Amino acid sequence: MCTIQFLSLHRHSILVQTLFIICMFLVSCSKDDSTDTSAFTSLSFPLNGAFQDIQLVANQPTNQVITLNVPPEIKMLKSAKIDILKTLKNASVSYQKSALKSALINSALQNDETGWIHIKVGDSPETACLSSISYGPYNLSPGFFGAPMPKEVPLDQPSIQIVNTGTVVLCIEMVSAIDAVVSIDEVAFDITQSDCTETFDFSGLWQGIYECENSCANQFGGEIQLTVTQNGTTASYTDDMDITYTGTICDEVFRFERTNEYESESGTLTRIDDNYAIKRSTWRSHYEPYCFGNCVDTLYRISQ
Repeated sequence: MCTIQFLSLHRHSILVQTLFIICMFLVSCSKDDSTDTSAFTSLSFPLNGAFQDIQLVANQPTNQVITLNVPPEIKMLKSAKIDILKTLKNASVSYQKSALKSALINSALQNDETGWIHIKVGDSPETACLSSISYGPYNLSPGFFGAPMPKEVPLDQPSIQIVNTGTVVLCIEMVSAIDAVVSIDEVAFDITQSDCTETFDFSGLWQGIYECENSCANQFGGEIQLTVTQNGTTASYTDDMDITYTGTICDEVFRFERTNEYESESGTLTRIDDNYAIKRSTWRSHYEPYCFGNCVDTLYRISQ
């Protein structure tokens, strides 16, 4: 769907051409070109408000950092592609009337390029925008949101290795020729999985410290203790608040999740060495004001 309100601009003869260009630029108004992805599994990461109402100022780069956690049922990845076409189908963009008028006067929408997007892949929100693993920049041109080129971005092996830790951080850098507000509901991937070659034993008592973000309040954290019970590739852990998380183990990564009527949380426990692991997760509430955040735990196994 592509809905735009121009108010007084409806009287201008250039409106028909402008409507067509902007409609193509913002949201898909044409039929989807199907691509054979039978060898791939489609996977979408809901962003839970992390990419909502991002303000873009004309010709000024804007960075947005997104942390994604691989669902626990996904094994180690052999290959992965960011599906830009599917991602942008969940995008919405709106412009102020004054910005549109200025664009018409300056013919900004008639140019071959109306901006660009740059994607960087990292393992930390603090360093993702400085990451050396980068893709693009890809030019934004009339029709990009409806028919982006490229439609998919294959990830290289260093990026795959980051995804296989269970958590990947994307830094999206955007530039628009016009002041705009953009929102994206999810990021879509096409993946192929490989078989697990080993299963690390996570069972035992682990303790350490945790830090969590909260979109509605201050960061929180403290000491934590959890007990892991494992049966082959199936495992669960119970923390010191008597909350249980379940999931699967593939190689050296324990992917877990928990959902109830109040909130959900998913993430990974990744082995660093036999008795040292890092736990990363994302939580979100199921009630207003719909808070969310990322957590990082540093854990040491004290008994097995």
